[in-house]
Amino acid sequence: MSLQELKSDDLIRIDNVDYNTKFFILRAKRLHNGKYTIIAKNSVGEDRADFDITVLGKYNSIVKKLL
Repeated sequence: MSLQELKSDDLIRIDNVDYNTKFFILRAKRLHNGKYTIIAKNSVGEDRADFDITVLGKYNSIVKKLL
């Protein structure tokens, strides 16, 4: 499986600061469900982590069901 690089745009935001990266999917939809891999590289090496994202539905409808 080949990896597709994501870059910040209107729907994806990636914030990089020293020792911390945050990944946001703005207005996430079920089509964003899936396995993602984050890769950090610097002069001494590389590290990677895999994670799954599951979008359940609209935020307001989920909160109402929980209450």
